[in-house]
Amino acid sequence: MSEDKNKKLKNWIKVAMSLYVLAFVIGIVLNINNTVSKAEQLDATITSTTSSSEAILDKTSTSTSKSKTEVTTAETAETAETTVNTTESTTQSEKQTIESSKAQGVTTETTVESSKASEVRKTEISETTQSADKSVKQEINTKALEDVLETKYNASNFEEDHSKECALDAQMYNDNFCEGFYKLIAKTAHEKALRAYMLDYQVFDYFGVNSATNTLNANVTAYLSDGSFATSTDTAIYREFNGKKTKLLDLSNNPNQFYSENGLHITNRGIISGTTLKESTKTLTIPDKIAGITVKGIASAVFRDYNFTSVSLPDSVEIIGYEQFYNSTFTTFKKPKNLKYTSHNMFNPNLSVTIN
Repeated sequence: MSEDKNKKLKNWIKVAMSLYVLAFVIGIVLNINNTVSKAEQLDATITSTTSSSEAILDKTSTSTSKSKTEVTTAETAETAETTVNTTESTTQSEKQTIESSKAQGVTTETTVESSKASEVRKTEISETTQSADKSVKQEINTKALEDVLETKYNASNFEEDHSKECALDAQMYNDNFCEGFYKLIAKTAHEKALRAYMLDYQVFDYFGVNSATNTLNANVTAYLSDGSFATSTDTAIYREFNGKKTKLLDLSNNPNQFYSENGLHITNRGIISGTTLKESTKTLTIPDKIAGITVKGIASAVFRDYNFTSVSLPDSVEIIGYEQFYNSTFTTFKKPKNLKYTSHNMFNPNLSVTIN
């Protein structure tokens, strides 16, 4: 009897232990399910809150809507209350975010205004700098565009003093031909300056100037290295610089070119430079113009080898070169009214010539 009781007691203990273990396991399972459910509900709440926050920020609205959570069971009441509290807290945070956004908006506007003001200042500084740069560039350009014809090629830099040379010539030959020669035949200082300029800047090459034939290429434009440009016509070359026009070359005033008429050659300066008269010619009569050019003088020894018995010169003649009529045999000579300069041995030294 006693043994049966012990067996029954042991069996009840085993049953109790089994129930306890079962209850413990069930409790754990329920706790896990409850925790998972709460986690899922919390996650859903956060997702809902985030979506609500994004909608509020997109609309930039000062009002928010409270989240509504339906409590379906008594077991989730506590979780719902927690969710409501969390939503209210989030709403407050959203309000603060909106206020902060407004403040940031004001700050942004202030920053924009400040940026605009800064840009205006930068623009003013830039305009001032550009103006200063223009002034500097203009000053540099002014220096770079210096007119070399008024500096390097100024006529005063090309003047030649022949006074000592002419004084010595006059002392040796007792005449004043030298002075007259440089006045009527030699180039002026201005012409020397222009010629030097044309040589240095290759103007002759640009325009195909041929001094022997007294020709050039017309309608040519050349941009020269000093910043000027030159143009040509049929008879002249002109240079333009800063609106100023200068004649560099005039074929009608080329001393190297001569024209011929009736056996006499004359330069543009009016100086008879040669002749093709027959050596048997006995009478020399020179008109006041040859090829339309007024006769101003006769170069040295043009008629030296001729034996003229009679000579007539126009009153326009101002200068007669040396040994002009050295071999002529006339004994009377009518002096031109404008004759100013003569050289030595103009007449045959073995004859006595009467000058009227």
